Order: sequence, then C-alpha cells, then structure tokens
Amino acid sequence: FWNETKVKAMATVGDGGKPHIAPIHASFERGVLRTTIYVDAVRRADIRRNPEVALSTWGPGGAAAIVYGRASEIAGSEKETRPGASGAGRRTVGLAIAVHRIYAMKGRDGDTPAAG
Repeated sequence: FWNETKVKAMATVGDGGKPHIAPIHASFERGVLRTTIYVDAVRRADIRRNPEVALSTWGPGGAAAIVYGRASEIAGSEKETRPGASGAGRRTVGLAIAVHRIYAMKGRDGDTPAAG
C-alpha cells in the first residue's frame, strides 16, 4: 500500500516547536523508509535540530498509514536534480528514516495498508 501511493506528507518540528509539513515521495526499500529533500529545505534544518518525523499517506478508498521515525541524511547522497519552475538548478539529499511506529487503517473498499 505505502509504495503504491504516489504522494506522502512529511511533518518535521521547526524552530520553537512549530510544525512544518510538505508533500514528498517516500518508499520502503529493502525494509528502510527512504526519501529525498532539497538541500535548502526548511525541513532539512528541522531534521538537523530534531530528527523525529511523521509521514502519512492515504488511498482513494479511505485506507491510510501513518509512520513515525527518526530521519538521518544518507552520507554521500547529495546530488543535482531537475531544475525548478524558475529554471534554476536544485540539489537534493537522501534521507533514511528508522521507523519506530506504524499505524494503518483499512479503507471502505477493503484495501488494507501494509508497509513495504
């Protein structure tokens, strides 16, 4: 279920405890939750201060999954990525998220979320 949904939302804890949330792509790969973020993203600064994150995704039938974990940058993963709308180049860095809790809710049509 998790890998079949396109967009997830990732929340981080900002300066002074203020939340930040943004859409991302994240997938379980060989048992590890991975994603990328832009090197200049507010969430990157958040994670450096407090690596605890929450992610969520949902399906059209109402199934949903919420994942809690601890994010860390993947060494050597920084790379150039496609230009933004302005045409300016952008860079991303990979994150590995050590999952410590998953909540899953069955949808109305019977689809059942499963990590991985």
